[in-house]
Amino acid sequence: MDKDTKIGADERQDFEALAAQQRRGGTWVIGLLLLGSVLIGVVSYIQFMRSEELLHKDFGQMRTRGAQLAVEQCVDEVLIWHQTCGAMGVLCDKSVGRMMEMCLDGRDRSSYCATVDLTDAQTSGYGYLECKDRGMHEGQQRRRKKKVCGTAYRAVAYHCEQIQKKVEARSTAEVSQ
Repeated sequence: MDKDTKIGADERQDFEALAAQQRRGGTWVIGLLLLGSVLIGVVSYIQFMRSEELLHKDFGQMRTRGAQLAVEQCVDEVLIWHQTCGAMGVLCDKSVGRMMEMCLDGRDRSSYCATVDLTDAQTSGYGYLECKDRGMHEGQQRRRKKKVCGTAYRAVAYHCEQIQKKVEARSTAEVSQ
């Protein structure tokens, strides 16, 4: 019996030593994961802030540039901007519509928008042929190119829709007076 107790005590000591060693190892792993998470967070935050500054600068430049550009030239300019965008890729993708709006806001587009048929504006049909003519349906990254081009034309449709609503509201107000 004495021998069994001694073996049990030795095994218990070995087990406790192993458990303590595993706890120390687990603490290191958790510590390293926490440190890595903090580093990734800091780097992402810095990159996001840099991207935000770049986009803000680009928005201002696009508005200024839009004063000299026709609508189709705005689309060209935004597509080129997207290809060379220095911000985070997701932010560049998400900023296409706003960048297009900045370009279109550069000058009055009422005369252009008066000629636009917006019956297809709420469907994927508006701008489809224009994007196809621009070669957005071919080559590598064609899905991304189609999406960017489609977003640019949806921004044109939205801009024209807003202008047409303002014109209708003015004419309704004039008729009622």
